[in-house]
Amino acid sequence: EQEQEQEQEHKQDPEHQFRFSCMSSAYIIGKLVIAVTQKFVSSSGRSLSKSSITGSLGNSSVASAKLLNSTCVRLVPLYDGCIDFMEGMYYKADKSTTMIDHLDDEMMYKGMSHLAQKIENVLAQFFAISCSILSVASSTHSGDVRNTIGIETRDSSYGTVSCLCRSKLYLSAGTVFDCGIRTEESSSNSSNEMPLSTNTATLLFGCVANETETLKPRAIAALDSLLSAYCRLFDKQSSSSSNDTSTAILENDNNDVVMNSSEPSNPWQQDKTLYYENCNTTNPTSRNFNFSNLSRSLLPLLWKAAQSSQSKTSRHAAAKWSFQLLKPLDLTSACHILCFVSGDKDATASSVAKDGLGLSSELGEDEVSVTMKDGKEIVTPDFADFINVVCMSNNNQTASWRPTFWDFSPRGQASALRFGLICLLNDLYGGDDNAVNVYLNHIGETLHRISTFNQNAASPKSRDMVELLDEASICLAGCLRASSFAREKTASSSCVISHQQIASLAITANSSKSRRHLAAAFGLLLEDSSIWNKFDDDSNSSNVDHWVQYSEVQLTMKRCSEKLNTIRSSSCNIGEVHGSVFLSSWCIRALRLFNYPEKEKYECLKSCLEISSTIISQLGFGTLHSDDIVGNACSSGLATALSYDDVDSPVLHIVLFDGVAEALDLLCKALKKFGNGDHTNPNRISFLSKATGVLLAASTVRIIPTSDVQSPACDIEEIRVVSENIGRARLECVESLFALLGSSSYRKDQEIILTVGEALALYADAYSPNGAQWTMPLQPRPTLFETAYANDLPPHVQIIYTLLHSEMKANSPHKRTACAPVLLALVARATTIVRKDALHLQRAFTQEIVNNLVDIQMAFLLLLSDPKSKQLARESCCIGLSACYSLSLLDSKETMELNERVLKAFGQTSNHGGSALMESRAQNAQRRMENQADGSASVASRMEEFGIGTEVGGAVGMGEAALGAYKEMANAAIMLGRPDVLYSLMLLSVNLPIWSTGEYRNNFSSSALGLGNKSSEDTNIKEALKPYLKHLIPRLLRACNDPNSQTREQMTTLWIGLTGGGADARALVNENLITTVDTLIGDATNKLWRTRVGACGALSDMIVGRGWEELGGGEAMTIEDNPDAGHQTAASRLLRLFRTTVRSLDDVRLTVRESGETLSRSVRSLTIRLCDASKCNEGNGSFYTNKSDKSSLAAAATALPWLVQYGLNQPCAEATGFAISCLLGIVEVAKPRTLQPVLPDLIGSLLMAQSGLEPAALNYLQTRAAGQDSNRFEQLERLRLQMAQSGPISVALATCLDMVKSLDTDSQKAAIIPHIDSAIRCGAGFATRAAAADAVSTLCSNCPTAFKFNGSSTSNPTVRLLRALYYASERERGSAARDKMTHAFGNIAKLAPGASVRSLALRLCERYKLATGSNNDPKARKAAAAALRAIAVRASNQFQYGGSNNIWMKRVLPISYLGRKDKEVCDVFQEVWDEGGQAANLADISAIHMTLQEKILPYLTKSIIDALDDVSWERRVIACSTLNELCGSNILSPSPRMPDPSSYKPEDLISRARQRSESSHKILSACVKLITNTRVWDGKEHLLETTSKIAVKWIQKDGIADDDDQCKPIFVHDMVWDNLFVDDGWFLHNLAKVTEDGENTIPPEEERSTDIEEDESNHTEIDFNEGDKILNTENLDDDEVMEEGSPLISFTGLVRLLYQEGVYTQPGTFYSSVALPYRSAALHGLSQLLESCKQANLLSSIYDRIAQSLIFVIQNNSEDKIPPLIVSRATNCLSCLFWEGINGERVHFLVKLFSTNCEGARLAWTIRESSAYATAKLALTTDAAILCKLEMLDSLIKCSQNCLRDQKYWKVRVAGLSILQNLCKRSRNRTSSIQTDMDKKQLVLEALLPFKEKIVKLATSTLTDKESNVAIIASEIIDQCSWWP
Repeated sequence: EQEQEQEQEHKQDPEHQFRFSCMSSAYIIGKLVIAVTQKFVSSSGRSLSKSSITGSLGNSSVASAKLLNSTCVRLVPLYDGCIDFMEGMYYKADKSTTMIDHLDDEMMYKGMSHLAQKIENVLAQFFAISCSILSVASSTHSGDVRNTIGIETRDSSYGTVSCLCRSKLYLSAGTVFDCGIRTEESSSNSSNEMPLSTNTATLLFGCVANETETLKPRAIAALDSLLSAYCRLFDKQSSSSSNDTSTAILENDNNDVVMNSSEPSNPWQQDKTLYYENCNTTNPTSRNFNFSNLSRSLLPLLWKAAQSSQSKTSRHAAAKWSFQLLKPLDLTSACHILCFVSGDKDATASSVAKDGLGLSSELGEDEVSVTMKDGKEIVTPDFADFINVVCMSNNNQTASWRPTFWDFSPRGQASALRFGLICLLNDLYGGDDNAVNVYLNHIGETLHRISTFNQNAASPKSRDMVELLDEASICLAGCLRASSFAREKTASSSCVISHQQIASLAITANSSKSRRHLAAAFGLLLEDSSIWNKFDDDSNSSNVDHWVQYSEVQLTMKRCSEKLNTIRSSSCNIGEVHGSVFLSSWCIRALRLFNYPEKEKYECLKSCLEISSTIISQLGFGTLHSDDIVGNACSSGLATALSYDDVDSPVLHIVLFDGVAEALDLLCKALKKFGNGDHTNPNRISFLSKATGVLLAASTVRIIPTSDVQSPACDIEEIRVVSENIGRARLECVESLFALLGSSSYRKDQEIILTVGEALALYADAYSPNGAQWTMPLQPRPTLFETAYANDLPPHVQIIYTLLHSEMKANSPHKRTACAPVLLALVARATTIVRKDALHLQRAFTQEIVNNLVDIQMAFLLLLSDPKSKQLARESCCIGLSACYSLSLLDSKETMELNERVLKAFGQTSNHGGSALMESRAQNAQRRMENQADGSASVASRMEEFGIGTEVGGAVGMGEAALGAYKEMANAAIMLGRPDVLYSLMLLSVNLPIWSTGEYRNNFSSSALGLGNKSSEDTNIKEALKPYLKHLIPRLLRACNDPNSQTREQMTTLWIGLTGGGADARALVNENLITTVDTLIGDATNKLWRTRVGACGALSDMIVGRGWEELGGGEAMTIEDNPDAGHQTAASRLLRLFRTTVRSLDDVRLTVRESGETLSRSVRSLTIRLCDASKCNEGNGSFYTNKSDKSSLAAAATALPWLVQYGLNQPCAEATGFAISCLLGIVEVAKPRTLQPVLPDLIGSLLMAQSGLEPAALNYLQTRAAGQDSNRFEQLERLRLQMAQSGPISVALATCLDMVKSLDTDSQKAAIIPHIDSAIRCGAGFATRAAAADAVSTLCSNCPTAFKFNGSSTSNPTVRLLRALYYASERERGSAARDKMTHAFGNIAKLAPGASVRSLALRLCERYKLATGSNNDPKARKAAAAALRAIAVRASNQFQYGGSNNIWMKRVLPISYLGRKDKEVCDVFQEVWDEGGQAANLADISAIHMTLQEKILPYLTKSIIDALDDVSWERRVIACSTLNELCGSNILSPSPRMPDPSSYKPEDLISRARQRSESSHKILSACVKLITNTRVWDGKEHLLETTSKIAVKWIQKDGIADDDDQCKPIFVHDMVWDNLFVDDGWFLHNLAKVTEDGENTIPPEEERSTDIEEDESNHTEIDFNEGDKILNTENLDDDEVMEEGSPLISFTGLVRLLYQEGVYTQPGTFYSSVALPYRSAALHGLSQLLESCKQANLLSSIYDRIAQSLIFVIQNNSEDKIPPLIVSRATNCLSCLFWEGINGERVHFLVKLFSTNCEGARLAWTIRESSAYATAKLALTTDAAILCKLEMLDSLIKCSQNCLRDQKYWKVRVAGLSILQNLCKRSRNRTSSIQTDMDKKQLVLEALLPFKEKIVKLATSTLTDKESNVAIIASEIIDQCSWWP
């Protein structure tokens, strides 16, 4: 009863009921999935590896595994959410006490716990099943892992394992760690901890090693998930154990799971009651696990995976597990594994291992750091433990394989050595001596092995060995520096490597880095003099003798000196010289610092010092060496040799005077050589400056012995001279250092000036012990700077005096600004040493700095404001001012005065008052004049007075924004009462990388300057400035976007340091968003251009990703409202942003415009985001709601009207582009109902914007390209159209056009159509017109009703739009845009009234015809043709009805058929003919058995005749080409014989025949009349060709059936030679029109376009208003078309006409190059006519009349220079006159004539070819009696033989063989059947038999001819001759 009551109570709460329903459903589904998976997948998983099925599609195992994975992905979020809910119920908000104190909550908790446990069991079974499937790939002996089904099944199982490991199932009883097996808590365990298993890890490591390459990434992902589960569990338990009163709650990374609350019906569900008896009200995540044994279980597994024999994925996993999991559990073992893997050949595994050791950036570095790069200390094990594990063999203690140091790879050994050194340095007690001994021996053995390895010339010097050598050397030096025990062991030679070997390796090692560190190690041994006294029992010898004897320092130095002597030669060994430099320098350092009284009396030391002096001079000479390696090494060697550790420099020994003096002179020369001029080398200068500073400091104190101290080896006067030389050289070196300020090396690398400054600071503070006094000049300080006076000053005074009074006042801006780093180095050194020891304040150098602190501070301020100051100088000023403040803290009064000056300089006064940062130009000039002591102005100042110089002060130098930020900082510091905040902020603003490098970080950091720890100081500053951030943030953001890059970088660094950057800075800006945006909008219109730039940049960063409510919310604003009238809403800010953006885009300053472009992109993004309902309030995490919809509507209603009305009408193209871009984005995301009010205007604006935003340069480029190549013009136009169509404007326009269909029809007609019509008529660019055409096409398809209007054509908008499209296409120059317009024209023609379209088509035909001749206009012809094609293709329905006059059949189709031959529009008219003809043909059913050409033949004839009569020669040629096609298709020929005439009506057949006859007669008559015109025009030869073709067709017809009643004949076969037509006597009355010299008239070039002047009055505009009425005025009657033609043509007259046009026997230009094609065509046509005639008497008559003329042409070709083509044509004509049986003497004459031409080798091959063919024709037609004569046959065969000799032209050879072939045809053959023919052939055969061998021989010789035609004829001849007797 109680359970039922509780269940009923839970059901009363819908939320709880929903949870219980989801959990119960999930449990049921999970159990079903388990049952299915267990059924189809074997429990062991091994059956999958033995499956023989190759395909996985439809496989039950694969499907069940995928189902298991999919279900797991959905159950895990539910389970994690349940655990989080239970934790929330268990703890109160303060997480201190439980809240389960009511029965309802307790019962609910128990119910949830029960269901969670059920789902946990389901998930555990999921995990167990997946692990069993994966066990196949865990070992090489488990089965085949390459099976397709197994691969896909394991793929899903890996996903299941990964998902469960990432879930909170890891909190259960070890389920994910033991392959799904739950580990129960043991009651015997006193700690109540559950053990952790590694079974899953073992399984997955095996899978990673053995899996196929396809699934290896999946196995690695599963292993990473398991590692994450271990780490999360360890972190949770660690945090729980550290705080017993609270338990860490895991972060829920998953979103709430949303499911259907209705519980599905389940027939298997038996128990609907929730049981709580066995559930405890305990924390579900409170289980404790035992991690103590986990490390021991993991070690064998990780060592096995780390072996080099394993795959690289296994090694990578081993490194990752050791780093992230094993390291917290067993630090020493983890570091052991990581050291081993760090030497892995795989870069990824090695990198992970190095990161785990903290050596990612340490290896190879000179400095050994004990902290990681992120500031955290490297966690290191105990040094002794690490050495014992890594370096000592312990294989007897462990069962698994564990490598030691010598088993590592070279890179692994390097990592182990470096990590061992870090452990030693971190060891509090300096390391165990035994462990140090072992470590030192391993280093020595490593060096010994490498040296032995390198001595073998055959051994390769690998990079790994070199890196190991470097690392061993670094670690040796570090170990000797840290451990006195190590130094003692090395010096006693009880170590593997002795000090002698170290010295030898320092010279001979192959690595320069190794040589340096080995030399340092040897030097460390020498400096520890105590270790050398233990090696000798002789009490009589001194410690000095012991040191010199046992250290062998003297021998080492001698050896080094010998090596250094080779520097002067060209054959020196660079490596040995390099090592000798460093080794000798460390020896000299040890000698100088050897602390023993009365060193002068020891001869051994004296000899060593003498060698040292020689070496110092040698090193000085080496600084001038041309090799940078040698030069830099010598500089570093000098710096090392003369360096010291104390504050004061030691006294320079007398013996070293000579060497130091010479070295100083040489350094001075080197500084001058490499500091300026051709040898400028900033890197060399850096080394030289450091060496010079050390030498200057070391040579400061020089004690000259007095006269009472006698020494036989020295001369006091000589020593004094040398000392003076040192003093002179010191001054020259100082002068050289100052000369580096502003030098060419400084300009190349400004950072070297910091090294120069430190050198000068070291020189100035070299010696100042307590009570020391410096000698000052006796004369007073001069007014002007004097070098002599400066040289007499002490070093500390000299340096400061020279800087402040000489270098700071230099005219060179480079030299002047270079003073800032030098001053910084001086002040920083003073501050650093004072902070280390307050007694150092009494040093002379420090006192001089304090005394000149005011001047130094003012110098920093002036340099900070100098416009020429670069970033290094400015940041040096900031650090220098902070250092000055740190020094002033010693005196409170001085501190106050210094702060006042700084605040005043930053503009905290109302006037100039000395503020260099706020001064005007005049004040700047006045200050510069005052700085000139003599009153003369500098050149720069004089230029500035005339306005030539640059601006000064903050306006140009720092930038107004940066100055304002400093002012705000100063104001905040005053308000806080903490001026130190200003200095901290200045330190935060520096960002050059040089300040974070090792040496400079120690000298110039805030802690070094005494300003406290940087991190703690930052926190204090942030808290102190919180009240003032409201005013400070806008200025800082402006400064972060300043146009000056240095200011921008400096202020960005300050911003990050102040706000923390990232999320912290974003949160800070969010708190002050409204005020910041308002301030920046106002600053964006400031009169100062730098302010505008910074404000625009800051706004562009601020507004990104903001929501409507974040900007102020509120309702929408109209364009009539004033956004500046106090409105504090998001709408007002949006409109102000629009105005600010367009104003910045049209600014006079280029920088402002560039910043405005950035702002425009941000404003566009903001606008689109605000108008998108799904993202409007996304910033605050809300889902799509009604409020979001309302906000997006308000934003769209505010932005769209302004953008359409004002934004698109901006005079600035960039501003217009911004507006269009915003519109495009809004159109893409806004809802249709939002755009409907402005949709018509928006469409019109977008259409006009297509060309408005296009760069004018493209139009210019296209126009220029058109002058060179028209193809380029078309290509550029198409590219421009592609750019426009692929752009966002086209996408937005398409979206808007798609929305038009949602409007009502009246709105479409009233608003959309007029805008499109206006865009077509008024569009300035072709892109706009093309877009408008596309819009018309789109609307015709989507909204056809919008173009349906009532009324006449005058008031019909569709007709108006039709007219606009046509005229636009006609005027359009580019073909691409014209095609689009014609496409739209066709679409709208389909919807336009038919009468308007027909009238337009009729006028288009007229326009096409008129655009020829003198009015030749290809563009108009193309436009007319394209318009007709658009109608035919797009509006083919119009062709179905041609009106009362049927203009489609009578006018359009004939014109289109003719236009098919127009080269410029042939393709277009072909489509008109195909598409329109098909539509018209279907509509006309009168003659279904005729082609369309024959149907319209009368109208086609009229059009062709009109074209022939046209004044344009081009149209005549087109007509001729059309006639050729009609002839080829047998249209202009007699009607063909019908197969079944009875099936047709006789009248139809007669009508068809007459129609053909009459049309052919008319055309032929027109052609003949046109031929009679004596003018030869281009293309007239086509007329002759056409005429001959038609004549041949009808000559054959007339010869067959002249009495056919179906058609009238068109030829008369009479022999009246003077008639052209019947009885006209044309040749008697119309002789050939010739000039006075007898030549036909050939028009000049300028007269060839037309015969008569064209009437231009016919060129009228198209009138669309008349409709079909215009067609009634056209005479289109069929009677006119079919009226009777001219009289019949005489055949002989036509022959004579062609003969006269082709043959002319008088000399002249008859056969000129212009007329030659025409004459040739006439002769060719004549030959065709004669060939078609079969009447022998007629041919004989014609032969008698024209043969002589033809023979004359053939005979006299060479004399009269008749073209060979004419001779060839004349020969063909003569051969066509041969009739069957020709005889007489003429035959012998002709044979002789043709033989002569065949023999002429110099004649053209065409003449020889035609002569051969004529001879062959003669052989075929000659009478047999004449042919049988031997001389005749001999002549014919010789003629053939002559032709076959031509090896160049195969056609001549073919013609020659044709003679023999025709002779063979005349002989008897097997196919002859008639007796008469057989008799004649027998006679010919008998006559040919004597020539058989010759014929066969000629034919056989040509069988091998390369030309196949020759070989074929030859084979035929041989075949015919084969049966001859």
